[in-house]
Amino acid sequence: MTFSKIALLLSVAVAASALPSPGAVTAPIEGYKVATLSWEVETSPGHIEILNGTVQEVVAQAVKINPDFEEIVAANLNAGVSVPEEKRSEHALSKRSEVNCWPRQGEWGVTPAKHIEDGISYLRGIGGKPHLLPGPGYCTRVSCSHTSAIWLCNDQNYERWLGSWNDVANSAQHIVNTCKYWAMHGTLGYYAYFVKGQNFEASKWNTIVRHDGNNC
Repeated sequence: MTFSKIALLLSVAVAASALPSPGAVTAPIEGYKVATLSWEVETSPGHIEILNGTVQEVVAQAVKINPDFEEIVAANLNAGVSVPEEKRSEHALSKRSEVNCWPRQGEWGVTPAKHIEDGISYLRGIGGKPHLLPGPGYCTRVSCSHTSAIWLCNDQNYERWLGSWNDVANSAQHIVNTCKYWAMHGTLGYYAYFVKGQNFEASKWNTIVRHDGNNC
């Protein structure tokens, strides 16, 4: 395979936009609206497909179109396509905005931190810029696997683009760094780091990390 690293990662080097969701996914907060991400993906050299969903769903769809796509994804993720560790450290992220580690008690469940960090790694590996529909209260589920979700929400009343997916990854990582705790999960029956939380960024957007059993 001769794809470049940029062409792969999720070859979303072109764009990723949010589209109104028909309602198949439940909003993380009652009364909020849900958008579905739409990605332009180069599934093979020169062949662009429009795929919808979370980063994991888009990879799965691309693999169905081109089975070799999975090998490229794995190779780039194993190669650690990411920002340097010092840029992801707790110290570097501590300048970010307000984190609530225990939001919506009784509504949002905790989830294993490792699954969230897997999603963060995927987000760090993609190109393009996140697109947020006008809010307030418009959210899109950008990562979801093993019932562990990362949501991105717009709190402003206008459409906007963020600088890169690293912005979203950093925001979610800050929740993990700030809120994770070591415990025995009564339902799962093992010790692990667990986490949930919401990070309100200064520029009026936020990320949510939580358990999500809604087709996740």
